[in-house]
Amino acid sequence: MKVSWKKGLAFVLAIAMVLTGAWYVAPAASAAKKASVKLSKTSAKVKKGKKLTLKLKKTNVKKIKSQTWSSSKKSVATVSKKGVVTAKKAGKATIKVKVKYIAKGAKKTTTKTLKCKVTVTDSVAAPSAEPEKSIKINMVPPAIDKASNIGPEREVSIVGASKMSADGKMKVKDNGTMRKELSSQYLLANEMGLGINLGNTMEACKAIGEIDNFSEATDFEQAWGQPVTTSAYIDSVRSYGFNTLRIPVAWTSMVSKDGNYTIDPKMLGRVEEIVNYALNNGMYVIINDHFDYGWWGAFGSADETVRAGAMKRYISYWTQISERFKGYSDHLIFESANEELDIDIPNGGFNAKINADGYMSNDGKAGILTTEEAYKLANEINQKFVNIVRESGGNNAYRHLLIAGYTTNITSTCDARW
Repeated sequence: MKVSWKKGLAFVLAIAMVLTGAWYVAPAASAAKKASVKLSKTSAKVKKGKKLTLKLKKTNVKKIKSQTWSSSKKSVATVSKKGVVTAKKAGKATIKVKVKYIAKGAKKTTTKTLKCKVTVTDSVAAPSAEPEKSIKINMVPPAIDKASNIGPEREVSIVGASKMSADGKMKVKDNGTMRKELSSQYLLANEMGLGINLGNTMEACKAIGEIDNFSEATDFEQAWGQPVTTSAYIDSVRSYGFNTLRIPVAWTSMVSKDGNYTIDPKMLGRVEEIVNYALNNGMYVIINDHFDYGWWGAFGSADETVRAGAMKRYISYWTQISERFKGYSDHLIFESANEELDIDIPNGGFNAKINADGYMSNDGKAGILTTEEAYKLANEINQKFVNIVRESGGNNAYRHLLIAGYTTNITSTCDARW
C-alpha cells in the first residue's frame, strides 16, 4: 500500500499526541486566548471590472494600530487603504497587508504581513439558448440618397492610384464624419444590414518568388482569376440589397524588403479606390490583414528574433493603414486579422511552417506555441491593434473595430482565455 510522506507524517504525529497525552499538562488559560489577525480570504477569483473587499479577522486583539495595503501587480489588481480590491485585467496578483496590532493584555506592538492571492479572469458567459434580449437586424438598407455620411460629392487625389482612376482623381461622397454617440451594436442592427465578401481579389497571392515580376496592385488583384473590381460592380452589389462590403487584403504582395515593411502606395491606393466605390453607395466597408502569404507563422517560431520580426511587421502594417484611412467616416471599419489567430489552422496560423524568408512553406519549420500561449498571443495582437489605431488620431480615435476571434471559431472565441 502506498502512503504519501505527508499522510505518514500526520499519522506519526497523531500517534505521538495520543501516547504523550497522559503526561501532558495544560498550560495557563491565558495562552489559549492567543491573539491573531487573519485575512477574510487567502485566495480569490475576481472578474475583470469587479471589486472584492478583504477584511481583517481579529482574535483577542485590543487595537489595530495601522494597516498598509499593497498589490504585487497593479496592472492586474489594485487595492485601496481599506482593503477594496479592484480587478483591472486578466492575470494574477498578490495583495498584501502589513498589520500592526496590540494584543489584549499586552503593551508591545506586533507586526504581521498577510497575503491573498488574487486571480482576475475575463470570463465569458456561455450564450443562452433563449437570450433575454436579441438584436433585430434591419436587412433593408436605406436608399442611397438617404444613407448616412454621404455628403456633397468632392474630388480627391488618391496617392498611388491605379489606372482605374483617371489621373489619380476620384469623386468621393463620404463626408468624413465620425458619429461618436453611436455604438457598434446600433450600426449592426440598424444600418449595416446584409454583408458580402469581396473574396479572391485584394487578398490574392502570387508565388512568393514571383512577387518582384509584378508592379501593379491590379496584377495581384487578378492573381486568382477574378476581374479587376469596378465601381459599376459595387453599384450592382448595392442594388441587390447588400450594405456592407468586406475587403480582405494581402498587404505583403507589395511591401519593402528592407525590414521596415513599408507598404507600396500602389497597394494602399488600390484598396482606397475600392473602399470609395462602396462609400459612394453609403455602404459600410471592412478592411483587414488576411492570410497574407502565411507570415503569421513567424509568431510561433522557436527563434525569438523571428517572433519579434512578426510583431514589427504587424505594427508597421497597421500604423500605415491607420494613417492612410484616418480621415474617413465611421462607415469604414478595421478588422485585426482573419482566422490566423490559432495554432491548428493549416493555412497560416501561428504554428504554420515557414521558410527562411518568414513565409509559409511546406518545407519550412513549424511553430512551437501551445494552445495557452496562442490564446495569450492572440489577446496581445488584438490589444496591439486597438492601441495602434486609437493612437493614430483623427477619426481612428473612435473608429469601430472588428476584433478577430480565436481562429474565428465561435466556440473557441467564447472562452475565458480570449
